[in-house]
Amino acid sequence: MRYRLIAFDLDGTLLNRNKQILPESLTAIRQMQDMGCRIMLVTGRSHREAYAYYQTLALTEPMICCNGSYIYQPAQQQILHPLPLTHLQTEKNTGAGISA
Repeated sequence: MRYRLIAFDLDGTLLNRNKQILPESLTAIRQMQDMGCRIMLVTGRSHREAYAYYQTLALTEPMICCNGSYIYQPAQQQILHPLPLTHLQTEKNTGAGISA
């Protein structure tokens, strides 16, 4: 089976404990790219935090960032599809509205 696109998470998946991409992983990803497979990062990090890894992997596809909150295209330095949190989601995530 030939895959057209493979998406990787960073923390706990592509990165080791030292926040580095293993040489073996880098080699495998480059081989996939050489076979025409598109590689994409999907991460809980912001695009600024993920960009160095994007460059290391020589990627061209957009990144899905902040746990799916937005899609970022580094080539245009542009957020392509923001998915902002609602007021209620923000309150739940920050603990606002919870009384002691």
